[in-house]
Amino acid sequence: MAKTIFFSALLLIYFSKAFGSTPLLFNSNKKLGFPSNCIYDIFVDNQGIRWYATDIGLYAYNGFVFEKMPLEGAKANSVTNVLQGKNGEIWCRNFSSQLFKRAGNRMIHFKALDKIIDGGSIIDMFVDEDELIIVTEHKIIWVKDAMPMKVHSLVMPSGQHIHYASTHQGEIYLSLKSKKVVKVSNKKQLKYLEAAAVKDLAPGRLISNQDDLYLVTQENGKVKIFNYDERVGFRFFSQLDSQDRLLNAVAQDDKIAILTSSKVILLDKEKRMQVLQTGARMSDFITDKAGTLLFSSLDNGLYEASVFGGEVAHSLEGYHFDVLHTSNGYLYASDNSDALWRFDKTLNNKDLLVTKSNSEIQFIAFDAQQKELFFSSGIVGNPISFYFGKSVAFTPSHVMAGYHNGLYRVPREWILQDKLKNVKNTVDFFQPLEAFKIRKERVRQLLMNGDELLVAFADSLISYTVTNQSLVPRKSWPIFGTDILNDPNGAIWVSTTNDGLWIMEQDELALHAKQEHEVIGTLNIRLVAGNGWMALLTDKGINIFERRSDKIHLKNFIDLSKLVAYDLALYNDQFILSTDLGLITIPTDPNPKGTYHRMKLNQVLIDGEVVPVKNQLKIPHTFKSLTFDWSNISFDPRVEFYYQLSPIQEQITAHKGESTSISFYALQHGNYTFRLFSKVQGDESVFEEFTFVVLKPWYLRIWFWFLILGLAAVIVMLIIKIIKQRMRNKQLYDQKLIISELRAIRSQMNPHFLYNALNSLQGMIYAGKINESALYVSKFSDFLRQVLTNSEKQILPLTTEIQSIRTYLEIELERFYDDFNYEIIVDQYLNMTDEIPTMIIQPFVENAIKHGLMNRSEKGRELILKFDRMNKGLRIEIVDNGVGIQVSQQINEKRKDKPSSFATKAIDDRIHLMNQQGNFEIRYTTADAFPDSNYVGTRVIITIQSNKS
Repeated sequence: MAKTIFFSALLLIYFSKAFGSTPLLFNSNKKLGFPSNCIYDIFVDNQGIRWYATDIGLYAYNGFVFEKMPLEGAKANSVTNVLQGKNGEIWCRNFSSQLFKRAGNRMIHFKALDKIIDGGSIIDMFVDEDELIIVTEHKIIWVKDAMPMKVHSLVMPSGQHIHYASTHQGEIYLSLKSKKVVKVSNKKQLKYLEAAAVKDLAPGRLISNQDDLYLVTQENGKVKIFNYDERVGFRFFSQLDSQDRLLNAVAQDDKIAILTSSKVILLDKEKRMQVLQTGARMSDFITDKAGTLLFSSLDNGLYEASVFGGEVAHSLEGYHFDVLHTSNGYLYASDNSDALWRFDKTLNNKDLLVTKSNSEIQFIAFDAQQKELFFSSGIVGNPISFYFGKSVAFTPSHVMAGYHNGLYRVPREWILQDKLKNVKNTVDFFQPLEAFKIRKERVRQLLMNGDELLVAFADSLISYTVTNQSLVPRKSWPIFGTDILNDPNGAIWVSTTNDGLWIMEQDELALHAKQEHEVIGTLNIRLVAGNGWMALLTDKGINIFERRSDKIHLKNFIDLSKLVAYDLALYNDQFILSTDLGLITIPTDPNPKGTYHRMKLNQVLIDGEVVPVKNQLKIPHTFKSLTFDWSNISFDPRVEFYYQLSPIQEQITAHKGESTSISFYALQHGNYTFRLFSKVQGDESVFEEFTFVVLKPWYLRIWFWFLILGLAAVIVMLIIKIIKQRMRNKQLYDQKLIISELRAIRSQMNPHFLYNALNSLQGMIYAGKINESALYVSKFSDFLRQVLTNSEKQILPLTTEIQSIRTYLEIELERFYDDFNYEIIVDQYLNMTDEIPTMIIQPFVENAIKHGLMNRSEKGRELILKFDRMNKGLRIEIVDNGVGIQVSQQINEKRKDKPSSFATKAIDDRIHLMNQQGNFEIRYTTADAFPDSNYVGTRVIITIQSNKS
């Protein structure tokens, strides 16, 4: 395989001299991991996705992932060609002449055409406007894929067999096995074209582009190409000598590709040729959306031409170039046989400087002071035998050499004495050098910067001050360098093993470009300084950086991921690469033919369920997750993908990693726009945009707020009504309370009481009881004053209420002429300052005297009042030995001229109002006091409980 590649590379050089510059052609099958080496057809759809028809099925490739499209109902998995309809549908056919149409991620067998094809072998198929055109050996079929499907057929005359077919400017052209060319018009007319120039040649292949129709045929080792002219028919265009078998021919844009059993010949309208040797049977050619030339083969899979304009400048059969170095106007290169070569600026002339060195050449360096060229195994032109290791740096008196086991400072005189020329092993070599060892650690690279030596050790980067006597350590940094280079401004650039790229200034690490973020690639190989920029070769390609005030900016990137690159040099204002194909030249400021990249939104998922991708999609507020799934379409490794969800993301966000989906959670209600786009070196794709609405929860919608406002209005009206009702009730209550108070006052100061009191006073005066009458008047006036004073209050201290009752009883005592005794008993544990409602107790006392004791005919009238403490309140017991309740009611009924007791009704109303007010709970009961006595009496028990906390 290696010999085939390098033999092909030599042929590339030969043809580039014969026909002009040769595009750099890569076989990308292994790099891409494509599962098949046999590709029959390539197609690029209108989105930029590449389709491959292979021996194991149909594959779609978006630049990142190969997706196999299963053929449902297929008799054979080998797909011969693929195309796209006007509405974006993908069609393909297999070797069993079955047609398939894409449906999602699979291809559905288009069974309706099986009977129409009728077992014939399909020669080719095309798309014209909204029709699919199928060409078999004996007929042409036009299919309009609509409902219902419309089919039209044209059967060829007997004996006329179709060999090749093509469409050009809306017409169908057929190449027959009878060596005739036919034009089909209006789906029914066959017009045989004048073809005198090709009359005696084998049946040719018809190919066409937008402007021209060509006929390509091969006979006797010659490939002839004819161009069709409406006026004169086919006329000779060009001829190629090729013993290879013609397998296919394709016309696209301004190029004709002749595909043979070992190469591709590209021919433009000016008849200029480019020959691309592959050593494989070539099957198809196409240019993708970015302008990349794609070639398929039946043996090695896919080939593609570099978009950066690289060319193979030199190659060695059976070997490849390795280490590169430029100095003194020459390019020096070692190869993997450990030979050393020198090239001039043309790269065509080379000299073999060292046939085979004693060890692997790991570096080439030029000592400008001594004008000597050093390499790992010695000095060019000097017979000494000395191994210099991995890297060297020079002073007038010493050579600093870096080895796998440390850094050595070796005197030049000692080296020139050639004391180690007979050394046979590593131990014997390094033992004499121990005296010159500076540090024991693996060395990767050395750089002299004035009187400073920078050494990239395996464990750190160390700076030494160089003196005539020794190397003095100055400073160290914890970075693992692979290469060191200074730029024209005096800054030091350091590439590392896994930490990207650093710029050092004034002994400080000033700027940093991180691996896999700002640096494309994982393995850093070589630094090369240009005019205002620095290039870094990695395993992915050439990173071209420029320094800005605050960062290391990736200015450009040259993709070499399909090559194996060993070293990089800048020579004759262009990059020189040592690769598996040989020495390759690439412009330092490459302008790719173009780039194509985009992101396509495939589906939207709400809580894992797929929903239609349509703008203004309405999403319920109860959703948990919203996921966008897209496909990236790009074949340029410099591409960067971005997304933005506005309005919650003000900044556009770079999409990291290989995932092609992103999820959002707990979005607030509102309008959103999700945008996707891609960018390559400032070239942005068109936005893929999707708008959606997260609906408001029901409690935030307008109808709900109208309902709330309506309910609020009703509630306010009810509250107003209730307040008004309460105000009316309060007014009514206050009126009733006033009335009850007036009634209570009237019960205390009723005319009968006043008459009796005044009558008693009169009797005292008539009796000459001056002192007694004066005392009585004093008691009566005190009582009146207390009644009027207490009537202004709703509650009174207990002591005040008892005093008022005592005064009342003293006045009533005079009416009975010493036939009335009363007793007031107060619990010693009562708090006399406790407050009770006014005008509650006195009416019961009045009733006891008026209706009970006064109706007693015998002497011995007694009245007892007891005030006892109870839980949260007061218990009052009023006991008299009068006639009792029943007898009193009978007496009152007989006295129809007298109104019923005014005091009883007043106290009932007052108790009800006081209970309604809520500050006190008042209850009373009445019963016979002495049921077995002639005078049963009455017992009234009043309880007053306070509701205050």
